[in-house]
Amino acid sequence: MTKKNTYKVILSNRLEQDIDRTDVIKKLALLFKVTEDKATHLFSKNETVIKQDIDEATAKKYQLAISKTGAQSQIVNTAAEDDLDLPVIVESVKKMDEKNLSRKPQTSGLDHALGRVGHVDVAKQYKQTEELKVLDNFSEQAYCPECGTIRDAKTTLCHHCGYDPAAKRRTLNSKLIKRGGKVLLVMIVLSAMIYAAWPFYKQYQHKQQVLEGLNLAFEIRNSITQFIQSNNFFPNQNIDANLPKHISNEIIESIVIGENALFTVTLRSDVLTPPGSYTIIFEPKMMRGKLVWNCMQGTLPNDYRPTDCQNP
Repeated sequence: MTKKNTYKVILSNRLEQDIDRTDVIKKLALLFKVTEDKATHLFSKNETVIKQDIDEATAKKYQLAISKTGAQSQIVNTAAEDDLDLPVIVESVKKMDEKNLSRKPQTSGLDHALGRVGHVDVAKQYKQTEELKVLDNFSEQAYCPECGTIRDAKTTLCHHCGYDPAAKRRTLNSKLIKRGGKVLLVMIVLSAMIYAAWPFYKQYQHKQQVLEGLNLAFEIRNSITQFIQSNNFFPNQNIDANLPKHISNEIIESIVIGENALFTVTLRSDVLTPPGSYTIIFEPKMMRGKLVWNCMQGTLPNDYRPTDCQNP
């Protein structure tokens, strides 16, 4: 009996335009897992039922699989038809055979309906139908991306065109390894460059700290200049110029004014390496009625001196 809302898939012997029949037969043989001779036999009739009594979604899956081979198929709604259920027929024939082992096979009404004589032909027809079944749970991922043949799984080798997913993965992994090696090499080179440049950066950073600390000495110089211009007098000590007795910061240990406004800037002993008493001496002079300063004297190395105070 035909079930409601069931469908069957029918293979046609017609092919898509410009499709090679031999190629289609090979693909159908791989799809249905039968020999090429049996696949060729499918085209001996106008239509062949591939699958029946299935829902619409399953029928569409079968139709999609068949279309990948280049063959044509159609889906038929069997709700209004009175198709024969082959598995039930075969089961009935088997029971009849058990009861009549000694009797000669006869032609039945069911046999005539199938176009066969005797229950043996019915069983053969059912067996051929079973051989044409496609895996019910096949996934579109199982299609070979090269030729469209259905494989057992998406990770298996395609026996039709030779597509090998494992080889493709190995190629991809090899490319990733090469790229990773290049990235690692760049990182190693950059690390080496940073490591080599680190001492120079630390020296530059230290020099900037010393120069910032020496800004205090220039502020004192400007204060003494204003004092001399206002009082027309060269101070001989800090108190004469209205400056604190102790002048210092994190870099400078002391600034002391001496005779004729000459003052000495002494850095802290631990500022430079090797430790020691490093100094810059500021000496004022009048040139053509203008007060100028010379700061090139003292023991501080040129690398840590302001540009105007570096020795030639």
